[in-house]
Amino acid sequence: MSDTATTEESLRRIHLGVLADAEKRLLLRLADHLPASVMPDHLTVLGVVGAGLVLAGCLLAHWNASFLLLGILGRATNWFGDSLDGTLARRRGIERPLYGFYIDQFSDVAGHLMILVGLGLSPLMRLDTALLSMLASLLTMFYGHLRLPFDRTWMVSQHAMGPTELRILIGFGLLVGALFGIPSLETRIGVLSVFDAVGVVAFVGGLFGIAVRFREDRPRFAAADTGARPDEPGPREPDGP
Repeated sequence: MSDTATTEESLRRIHLGVLADAEKRLLLRLADHLPASVMPDHLTVLGVVGAGLVLAGCLLAHWNASFLLLGILGRATNWFGDSLDGTLARRRGIERPLYGFYIDQFSDVAGHLMILVGLGLSPLMRLDTALLSMLASLLTMFYGHLRLPFDRTWMVSQHAMGPTELRILIGFGLLVGALFGIPSLETRIGVLSVFDAVGVVAFVGGLFGIAVRFREDRPRFAAADTGARPDEPGPREPDGP
């Protein structure tokens, strides 16, 4: 595991996922073999289409669990498009850092929404726990946006868990669900499956992680904004008449 940070103008992306180095090598090889007619925006759209396949497979699983295999195909397609678009742009020297970041964030939100709502409406997971997972994801993304004006750093991964690692875990869960079903447990708040338990852990972990980062960032950012020491309060607004 290593820091695979890249600088695009003033924005620095840091990816510390377990598979980050191996994934980067694979993406570079794929980018070198793509036809010249394939553009980064095409791959971005393909990534969103992959998320739509996950949604469709999860909904169709109510009729036949084998449709969860369509979700696995969707996760692979989502990875291919979402992970390769930026690599292709940088490899060809046609990156647009501001527009690229804008499109990447919008497509990520759209993909997360389709995938997690699909899981929540599937036989594998409750909708409430799926939405809690979605909330944790959006809050983490929101906090990342709050930090950008201060240090222009975007954390791609959280605690060695990046988008690719998450895709693999979800794909494995879909495969187990298609072949064997998902174990569940009766609790005081109803029946919870393994997917539900992971969703709750993700929500609690996301809130805890944001709280820890806020505690670390607040004094540093306060000092950067006011020129004061981290333990000194910033300037106050003048009192009214």
